[in-house]
Amino acid sequence: MEEEKWRYLQSRQTLREHPFHSNVPLLGPLIAWFRECWNSVSTRWYVRALIEQQNAFNAAVVAHLRTYEDRLLNLQAQIDVLKQTTDSEGLNLQAQIDVLKQTTDSEGLNLQAQIDVLKQTTDSEGWLIQQDRQQTALIHDLAELTTQLALKSRALSDLEQRLAHLEGTQPPAQEAV
Repeated sequence: MEEEKWRYLQSRQTLREHPFHSNVPLLGPLIAWFRECWNSVSTRWYVRALIEQQNAFNAAVVAHLRTYEDRLLNLQAQIDVLKQTTDSEGLNLQAQIDVLKQTTDSEGLNLQAQIDVLKQTTDSEGWLIQQDRQQTALIHDLAELTTQLALKSRALSDLEQRLAHLEGTQPPAQEAV
Protein backbone atom coordinates (compact mmCIF):
# COMPACT_ATOMS: atom_id res chain seq x y z
CA MET A 1 0.00 0.00 0.00
CA GLU A 2 1.03 3.54 -0.39
CA GLU A 3 2.49 5.20 2.67
CA GLU A 4 -0.41 7.66 2.80
CA LYS A 5 -2.91 4.80 3.07
CA TRP A 6 -0.88 3.24 5.89
CA ARG A 7 -0.85 6.53 7.78
CA TYR A 8 -4.62 6.79 7.31
CA LEU A 9 -5.18 3.25 8.62
CA GLN A 10 -2.94 3.86 11.60
CA SER A 11 -4.69 7.12 12.44
CA ARG A 12 -8.10 5.40 12.30
CA GLN A 13 -7.17 2.26 14.26
CA THR A 14 -7.72 3.84 17.68
CA LEU A 15 -11.25 4.63 18.91
CA ARG A 16 -11.70 7.65 21.19
CA GLU A 17 -14.53 8.95 23.30
CA HIS A 18 -15.91 12.20 22.00
CA PRO A 19 -17.22 14.91 24.31
CA PHE A 20 -20.93 15.62 24.23
CA HIS A 21 -22.17 18.92 22.84
CA SER A 22 -25.50 20.41 21.97
CA ASN A 23 -26.48 23.07 19.46
CA VAL A 24 -29.54 24.14 21.46
CA PRO A 25 -29.35 27.90 22.21
CA LEU A 26 -28.72 28.83 25.85
CA LEU A 27 -29.45 25.34 27.23
CA GLY A 28 -26.89 23.58 25.01
CA PRO A 29 -24.03 23.53 27.57
CA LEU A 30 -26.41 22.32 30.29
CA ILE A 31 -27.70 19.49 28.04
CA ALA A 32 -24.11 18.48 27.15
CA TRP A 33 -23.15 18.50 30.87
CA PHE A 34 -26.17 16.33 31.75
CA ARG A 35 -25.35 13.84 28.97
CA GLU A 36 -21.73 13.68 30.15
CA CYS A 37 -22.82 13.00 33.71
CA TRP A 38 -25.37 10.38 32.68
CA ASN A 39 -22.81 8.69 30.38
CA SER A 40 -20.29 8.62 33.22
CA VAL A 41 -22.78 6.85 35.48
CA SER A 42 -24.52 4.56 33.00
CA THR A 43 -22.15 3.41 30.25
CA ARG A 44 -18.59 4.76 30.44
CA TRP A 45 -17.22 1.88 32.54
CA TYR A 46 -18.69 -0.63 30.08
CA VAL A 47 -17.83 1.17 26.83
CA ARG A 48 -14.19 1.84 27.78
CA ALA A 49 -13.50 -1.89 28.04
CA LEU A 50 -15.05 -2.44 24.60
CA ILE A 51 -13.06 0.44 23.13
CA GLU A 52 -9.83 -1.00 24.52
CA GLN A 53 -10.64 -4.42 23.02
CA GLN A 54 -11.49 -2.86 19.66
CA ASN A 55 -8.32 -0.74 19.69
CA ALA A 56 -6.18 -3.82 20.38
CA PHE A 57 -7.89 -5.71 17.57
CA ASN A 58 -7.53 -2.78 15.14
CA ALA A 59 -3.82 -2.44 15.93
CA ALA A 60 -3.29 -6.17 15.34
CA VAL A 61 -5.16 -6.01 12.01
CA VAL A 62 -3.10 -3.04 10.80
CA ALA A 63 0.12 -4.80 11.85
CA HIS A 64 -0.91 -7.99 10.02
CA LEU A 65 -1.87 -6.03 6.92
CA ARG A 66 1.55 -4.38 6.95
CA THR A 67 3.23 -7.79 7.28
CA TYR A 68 1.22 -9.20 4.38
CA GLU A 69 1.94 -6.13 2.27
CA ASP A 70 5.68 -6.58 2.90
CA ARG A 71 5.43 -10.29 2.05
CA LEU A 72 3.56 -9.55 -1.17
CA LEU A 73 6.17 -6.98 -2.22
CA ASN A 74 8.94 -9.48 -1.47
CA LEU A 75 7.18 -12.23 -3.44
CA GLN A 76 6.62 -9.88 -6.38
CA ALA A 77 10.33 -9.04 -6.41
CA GLN A 78 11.17 -12.76 -6.38
CA ILE A 79 8.71 -13.41 -9.21
CA ASP A 80 10.30 -10.64 -11.27
CA VAL A 81 13.77 -12.12 -10.74
CA LEU A 82 12.53 -15.62 -11.63
CA LYS A 83 10.81 -14.31 -14.76
CA GLN A 84 14.04 -12.68 -15.89
CA THR A 85 16.00 -15.84 -15.11
CA THR A 86 13.44 -18.04 -16.83
CA ASP A 87 13.34 -15.81 -19.89
CA SER A 88 17.12 -15.77 -20.25
CA GLU A 89 17.43 -19.51 -19.56
CA GLY A 90 14.55 -20.19 -21.94
CA LEU A 91 16.33 -18.26 -24.69
CA ASN A 92 19.56 -20.13 -23.90
CA LEU A 93 17.75 -23.48 -24.05
CA GLN A 94 16.12 -22.52 -27.33
CA ALA A 95 19.52 -21.61 -28.77
CA GLN A 96 20.91 -24.96 -27.66
CA ILE A 97 17.94 -26.78 -29.19
CA ASP A 98 18.48 -24.91 -32.47
CA VAL A 99 22.16 -25.90 -32.50
CA LEU A 100 21.23 -29.52 -31.82
CA LYS A 101 18.70 -29.46 -34.67
CA GLN A 102 21.25 -27.99 -37.06
CA THR A 103 23.80 -30.58 -35.98
CA THR A 104 21.41 -33.47 -36.53
CA ASP A 105 20.27 -32.03 -39.86
CA SER A 106 23.83 -31.62 -41.14
CA GLU A 107 24.82 -35.05 -39.85
CA GLY A 108 21.77 -36.50 -41.58
CA LEU A 109 22.83 -34.92 -44.88
CA ASN A 110 26.40 -36.10 -44.33
CA LEU A 111 25.14 -39.60 -43.59
CA GLN A 112 23.11 -39.66 -46.78
CA ALA A 113 26.19 -38.70 -48.82
CA GLN A 114 28.20 -41.44 -47.17
CA ILE A 115 25.46 -43.98 -47.84
CA ASP A 116 25.49 -43.03 -51.51
CA VAL A 117 29.24 -43.56 -51.69
CA LEU A 118 29.00 -46.90 -49.95
CA LYS A 119 26.27 -48.10 -52.28
CA GLN A 120 28.64 -47.62 -55.14
CA THR A 121 31.18 -49.89 -53.49
CA THR A 122 31.36 -53.29 -55.13
CA ASP A 123 32.39 -55.14 -52.02
CA SER A 124 29.03 -55.74 -50.34
CA GLU A 125 30.51 -57.27 -47.20
CA GLY A 126 32.84 -54.33 -46.60
CA TRP A 127 30.02 -51.98 -47.40
CA LEU A 128 27.75 -53.64 -44.79
CA ILE A 129 30.45 -53.52 -42.15
CA GLN A 130 31.15 -49.85 -42.88
CA GLN A 131 27.45 -49.03 -42.85
CA ASP A 132 26.99 -50.83 -39.52
CA ARG A 133 29.84 -48.86 -37.94
CA GLN A 134 28.51 -45.56 -39.16
CA GLN A 135 24.98 -46.38 -38.10
CA THR A 136 26.22 -47.34 -34.62
CA ALA A 137 28.17 -44.08 -34.34
CA LEU A 138 25.17 -42.09 -35.48
CA ILE A 139 22.86 -43.90 -33.06
CA HIS A 140 25.31 -43.13 -30.28
CA ASP A 141 25.45 -39.46 -31.29
CA LEU A 142 21.68 -39.31 -31.57
CA ALA A 143 21.29 -40.87 -28.10
CA GLU A 144 23.63 -38.28 -26.62
CA LEU A 145 21.74 -35.45 -28.32
CA THR A 146 18.41 -36.89 -27.15
CA THR A 147 19.70 -37.10 -23.57
CA GLN A 148 20.92 -33.49 -23.69
CA LEU A 149 17.61 -32.36 -25.14
CA ALA A 150 15.65 -34.24 -22.43
CA LEU A 151 17.79 -32.66 -19.67
CA LYS A 152 17.25 -29.18 -21.11
CA SER A 153 13.51 -29.81 -21.47
CA ARG A 154 13.29 -31.03 -17.87
CA ALA A 155 15.17 -27.95 -16.63
CA LEU A 156 12.83 -25.68 -18.60
CA SER A 157 9.80 -27.53 -17.21
CA ASP A 158 11.09 -27.18 -13.64
CA LEU A 159 11.59 -23.45 -14.15
CA GLU A 160 8.09 -23.08 -15.59
CA GLN A 161 6.63 -24.98 -12.62
CA ARG A 162 8.49 -22.79 -10.13
CA LEU A 163 7.27 -19.68 -11.91
CA ALA A 164 3.69 -20.97 -12.01
CA HIS A 165 3.90 -21.83 -8.31
CA LEU A 166 5.20 -18.37 -7.45
CA GLU A 167 2.59 -16.63 -9.59
CA GLY A 168 -0.15 -18.65 -7.90
CA THR A 169 1.16 -18.10 -4.35
CA GLN A 170 -1.18 -16.16 -2.10
CA PRO A 171 -0.87 -15.38 1.61
CA PRO A 172 -2.54 -17.95 3.86
CA ALA A 173 -6.04 -17.17 5.10
CA GLN A 174 -6.03 -15.32 8.45
CA GLU A 175 -7.94 -17.00 11.26
CA ALA A 176 -10.53 -14.93 13.11
CA VAL A 177 -9.17 -13.23 16.24
